[in-house]
Amino acid sequence: MASRHGLGQISAASSASSSKVAGEDPGNPGLAALVGELAVRSETFRRLWAEHHVFEKTTGINLVRHPDVGDIDLSYVAWTTPGAAPDQMLVTYMAEPGSTSAEALRILGSMAVSDPA
Repeated sequence: MASRHGLGQISAASSASSSKVAGEDPGNPGLAALVGELAVRSETFRRLWAEHHVFEKTTGINLVRHPDVGDIDLSYVAWTTPGAAPDQMLVTYMAEPGSTSAEALRILGSMAVSDPA
């Protein structure tokens, strides 16, 4: 099902966003480790990383696969606040009202209420 979300576009945007973060914090050992692992495991990531595209994703759609309710399509908006720390961002996720994704979120919410950890 991920293909309906344009997996190639999602991969390219994620790589470009990671490149932006890496440029802002080149000494980050966690990011360096993640990039190294992805480069070893994924030919697609190696190719995209080598292209050096850099940008920040601020809107889009993510597909979440949950073991109890299946696929959930979530639109997101990433917000930055002028004057805030440069590495802080608020990301909001929304399901389309009345969609199967909204119903899946409702079910997950009721599961959390009925079985508090």
